[in-house]
Amino acid sequence: MPNPIIVVGTKNNATIAAANTSATVTSTGSVTAGNLQIVMIEVSGASAPTGISPPAGGWTTLLATTVTETSGLVSAAIFYKVAAATGAFSGAFTWTTASTGGQWSFSEWSGVGPALIDGSAGTSLNGSSTSPTSPSKTP
Repeated sequence: MPNPIIVVGTKNNATIAAANTSATVTSTGSVTAGNLQIVMIEVSGASAPTGISPPAGGWTTLLATTVTETSGLVSAAIFYKVAAATGAFSGAFTWTTASTGGQWSFSEWSGVGPALIDGSAGTSLNGSSTSPTSPSKTP
């Protein structure tokens, strides 16, 4: 398998403002058909902003989780799909319960399709502190 390369001209990220139940995620350039697109979203709220959903069009959910922090609840999701056509990407990702803030990140990867995702995503939370504990993964 060739080494994956992030396509610098298409990556983009932005902040999610308070009182939103969606974020429009966009690429800064034109994605190329056959390249892997990855969107990561983190949304916080006093009540769990659960059910983060991608726009229509074949997105696969790699991770969807909600954890409790000292400051409230944080929901995170990672989605991916192979670009079906060359062109700009823009799509609305939605969730329940208005956010108190958050952020999203979009990236495009060339040289590999969904084979870049070769396992399941894992999360871990250290119940005795606010510092996350990294899950162990074997490459």
